[in-house]
Amino acid sequence: LPDPSESPLEIGDLAEYKNSKGRCIKPTQFRKSFASFSVQVDSRIQPAIALHFKHVSHAITETGYIGNNPGLLIERNSLALQKTAKIFFDVMSGNSDLAGRRGLHLKEELHKHRDIYLNASLKERWGIAEDYAKNIGVYAWFEPDGGCLPLDSSEMRCYSIDGDKPKNGKIQPKFENRRVALCSGCKNYFVTIDNKDQWISRFRENYLFFKQQKYLKGNAVIFERRASAAAAWLKRLGQDVDKIRSEVEDEYLKWMNSILQA
Repeated sequence: LPDPSESPLEIGDLAEYKNSKGRCIKPTQFRKSFASFSVQVDSRIQPAIALHFKHVSHAITETGYIGNNPGLLIERNSLALQKTAKIFFDVMSGNSDLAGRRGLHLKEELHKHRDIYLNASLKERWGIAEDYAKNIGVYAWFEPDGGCLPLDSSEMRCYSIDGDKPKNGKIQPKFENRRVALCSGCKNYFVTIDNKDQWISRFRENYLFFKQQKYLKGNAVIFERRASAAAAWLKRLGQDVDKIRSEVEDEYLKWMNSILQA
């Protein structure tokens, strides 16, 4: 376990857990999560929760542990919202760049508000990111190659290809139509540093196919286009494309030698 977490809000935020081997974890840390989840399942059990926590009144339970809106608290603590907020937090903190049409749009929008978060502490910056994620009204969906943040649901290509559109209250990708060739040109698609391995593999594979097809006098255009697109996004994510290309060139030379020796 490292001393800092992946997106630390303070220096060495995991050091205490690491040094104590988890012995610092206390059951009271999970009181609010337990109360929120329980009331969301059945609000009638609030008196039982208050009794369990030995609260003098139900109001203490409601305001201190559940909040005035249990559903909203559950939503704020949901994994989807946290992962969406993390995108904004990482960009604000300079830990990650974005590619894709939605990625460039988000970066531009966040840049407009840089005066608000530039001098903020890490905890304040996380609060800004979380509020921004909550207020946009939709969550991001994540896949190994990239994500979808459907702010423009009417332009989701996974729906438009069928002449369809998302249903109200259920704005999410149409997964049966989802593929890189379709989604990468969508207005709602973004790529982060977490997707770099997938795009490195896509570049290597298509650049090698391009070289091989060119040597064999085959149709290499589609592979060249895919490799070029992958290279452009990898550069935006700060990856050394020239080094990767050189490694693929070595693979190509080995392949060509095997062909000549056959």
